[in-house]
Amino acid sequence: ERNRSTAASYFKSKPEEIRFCSSGTEALFAGINGLYLADRESFFITTAIEHSAVLNNITSLPPDRYKILDVDSEGAVSIADLKTVLEVNQNKNNIIVYSPVNHETGGIQPVKEISDTARQYGALIFMDAVQSAARMPVIEWRNYCDMFALSSHKLYAPKGCGILSVPDNIKLAGFRYGGGQEGSLFPGTENTHSVAALAKALDYHSANLQTELKRLEILTSEGLGILLKLPFEIFAESPSRSAPGVLCISIPEIDDMENFLDFLAEKRKCISRFSACSEDISGPSAILTRMGRGKERAGRSLRISTGIYSKREDYFALAGAISSYFKKQQ
Repeated sequence: ERNRSTAASYFKSKPEEIRFCSSGTEALFAGINGLYLADRESFFITTAIEHSAVLNNITSLPPDRYKILDVDSEGAVSIADLKTVLEVNQNKNNIIVYSPVNHETGGIQPVKEISDTARQYGALIFMDAVQSAARMPVIEWRNYCDMFALSSHKLYAPKGCGILSVPDNIKLAGFRYGGGQEGSLFPGTENTHSVAALAKALDYHSANLQTELKRLEILTSEGLGILLKLPFEIFAESPSRSAPGVLCISIPEIDDMENFLDFLAEKRKCISRFSACSEDISGPSAILTRMGRGKERAGRSLRISTGIYSKREDYFALAGAISSYFKKQQ
């Protein structure tokens, strides 16, 4: 309970609103399905570039219970489109589910404008805060949602712990049965070690997040500059307004993405293509495709994530490894 209070204080919630679970994915599942089962007339609105933990849950609902909004070339949702959907469905219990920070490009949504529009139509906002909790100051996203879900490992605590924050006036139906732990939403013995580690990590972020985000902003910008100096075509896919620490690029000259990433891994350079929990790395990026990128760029994209242990030398080493790969192919 002390750790719950620590989390509540950090995330500007009440202790009783904080429900511990096993992951951000489980928290999103419980929130989306809990809202739907509590009111099957609910109408969900999301964007085409959300994480699969959001999209797969929402598209599993009846087709007349949700709408997926397109995004522009920067990955931002149109507020006009959002207003249109809310206007058409204003007699329903509208629920907007989205992530302020895209997991693949780092692009930031117009958080305040989405919130203002939602309030205008009485819609609820359920935020996938897995990325934003680690890459945005709390004040920049927490004030603009009713519910949120996050995962501990993005905050440098162990994997295996997540949070679903639900205010008292929002009722969720349970999705499984057992004991009464965590408001009966997540029955079973809590992962107390990981909960304690998460609280300790939040203590660290309370003191260091602002400084660290500024450092990551500079590092990400410098890293892109280092990579763009390589002697082959590289496209910066991350939008101009992106969260620090996530850089998406594409290199059309790569002939085999799986072979390329295996080569980098052998050089101890671990980067990914999509979210870190994705398995298939061979196809085009669905995120970049929905942002209007062509097949060549969307099929040769890379996601480079940096954090508190990353430094400028890592980008130089990555650039060297990429150069080595192309020399090997010649």
